[in-house]
Amino acid sequence: MADFRQLIRASEREYPNLNYLKEDSETSRELAGVFGVSENEIPLVCTAQKANDLALSIGKNVLITDTSVLIKDGEGPVMRMPLSRLYSVLISYKSRKKKVLFITPSGRIELYTPKMVFKDNISFELYSLLVTLQNALINENPSLKESYYHTLDALSSYVKSCFKNQAYLSDENRELLIEILHTDPNNLIAGMVLKEDRYRTFDATVPPAQEEKFYSNYLTLIATDYSSRLYRTMIKAYSRLLSKDTLSLKDAYLLCALGYRMNDQKTYLLYDRIQKYLTENQKHFLNYISARVSREGMDSCMSMILTGKIPSGLQLQFTDDMGFDCLHYAIILEKKEIVSELLKQKTWGAGEPSRSAGLANSFYDYFFLASWHINDVMFLREVFIYTRPEASEVCRTLKRGRSLRGIAVSRLSLINNKIATIKKRQIEALNSGNPMAYSDYELAISSLLEEKNDLKLELAYLKKCEEQTEDELDVLFNKALSQAKEMLAVLKTTAHPMVSYMLQTLKSPESFITLHAMTPDSYTLLRYRGLCFLGKAFKDLKGILSSEIIESEEADRKRFFTAKTSPINNPWREHEREQEKKREKDRKKSYENYQDNADGAGDNSTGNRPERGSRKTHWFSEAAIHDDRILKKEYHLLIKRYHPDQTGNSDGLETLKEIIEEKDMILRQAP
Repeated sequence: MADFRQLIRASEREYPNLNYLKEDSETSRELAGVFGVSENEIPLVCTAQKANDLALSIGKNVLITDTSVLIKDGEGPVMRMPLSRLYSVLISYKSRKKKVLFITPSGRIELYTPKMVFKDNISFELYSLLVTLQNALINENPSLKESYYHTLDALSSYVKSCFKNQAYLSDENRELLIEILHTDPNNLIAGMVLKEDRYRTFDATVPPAQEEKFYSNYLTLIATDYSSRLYRTMIKAYSRLLSKDTLSLKDAYLLCALGYRMNDQKTYLLYDRIQKYLTENQKHFLNYISARVSREGMDSCMSMILTGKIPSGLQLQFTDDMGFDCLHYAIILEKKEIVSELLKQKTWGAGEPSRSAGLANSFYDYFFLASWHINDVMFLREVFIYTRPEASEVCRTLKRGRSLRGIAVSRLSLINNKIATIKKRQIEALNSGNPMAYSDYELAISSLLEEKNDLKLELAYLKKCEEQTEDELDVLFNKALSQAKEMLAVLKTTAHPMVSYMLQTLKSPESFITLHAMTPDSYTLLRYRGLCFLGKAFKDLKGILSSEIIESEEADRKRFFTAKTSPINNPWREHEREQEKKREKDRKKSYENYQDNADGAGDNSTGNRPERGSRKTHWFSEAAIHDDRILKKEYHLLIKRYHPDQTGNSDGLETLKEIIEEKDMILRQAP
């Protein structure tokens, strides 16, 4: 069995907030007595600093010995989990609630809930230590890996049973499913089998016709929206494929598609192994699934922020820059509470958008955005402290000084208590007629008073330093705020059409929300209009609306679907023919309704879009109204023609707006 005692002792420097117990110390004996540690066990580490803290603690506390994990909840009985059984549980960490859990097929065991929710690091360190012990146990005995895998499989079955009769997966069970699929102690699950090189070769033989139909239906399902059927299918297939010792190429491809759909990063290891065997259509399909999942994750975070909810830690870590994008959204929508929480819990990734060159650089600055949209000095100061590099060093100095002052105050309180105790004993010595003891107490009090005076001088000095540091921080903050206002004034007066368009589009939260209209081209429009907060690296700002970029994006979107005309590896052909007939029928019907609405509204109706000069007809031709391909071509030409960079006239922004609005209206009427 793994030497847990040695592992825990070796982790002391890594987890400084945990209380590592020394042998035969008074604190160790007191805590062992409270937790009921037997004589054969050695208490090693605890979440509480001393026994008295347990009485004041609201949540649960944990003590780890060399053989067990002991959980104590107030006056209730102590629960015990042997360390040798750690392979049979999933260890979970709830970042928002700062909770550590043991999850088993029979239920959840809450290990630790801190008293101070927003100022606690103990919970994460406890979680990390337990995962370290679990990894050591699993690595030592290979047979335990299979046991751990069966535990995850049982938990997956538990999730399936929870949503068996539901139209969609509940938030709690979806979170549990994500925990199961993203659990990664020592690259288990897909990473485990790949690391052990279980899949050495891939059989490229063509499967029978019936099996080909099965794979076709499977891949079609994976490309659809999430549903209870999709979850059940994915979990079942994922477990079945991972339990195989060898995979055919079709199985490996399906496993990759499932992993991409569930955003399992370990899937990329398998993809690297099989990509040379895949066709171009299969590669494009996997890229399409990956892009779809990323966009679904962003839509989910955006919806939560718009409704005033804070995305979970797992959602913020969905991609490297998801947390930063959410921070941008929350600032622009003036969701101050969400911004504060995101800044305080900034544990999501390191994918901060790289600064771009030129005018767009200011729009990547969180503090600049906040000063633009939110007129609250205290809030702006908080954003400044968390996001500006020049403030970080000053804040560290301030935090260090406050910590030293807190220690000095504690020492001063301790000295006052000692002086009061000695004075009582001095009076008792005087009353009992013991002049020697009285004299000794007098000397002790004199020594303590000198130490007290030194501490007062130290406190005065620390307070003065703290005030100076706060003044320095105020100077930096005011300077940054004035610079932001100056930059905004410069941007408002600049003649650059891109900046003018940004200022016009992002002048209010309402205009920001309208950018997310659900149209087929919403992602392209979002990237253009939301350049200032999406964090996309565009080298040439003037070319954002150029036909080359839009056409390249359109090509990327269509690249996979070129397989529709190919007789090879084409599981969608028959299905697409039926869908195309249905779309053509709906398109004709929609066009007739559109024409009826336009004719009934008259020339002065707001439903009719004016022509360039006469303002009596539409921007788009009749053919474009009922054919998406013609509509997109005309749209690209109009944008290129009337963009301010081409006309040299800033009035072209209004024309661009009319063109975009009319195109959106046509697309909304389409199926």
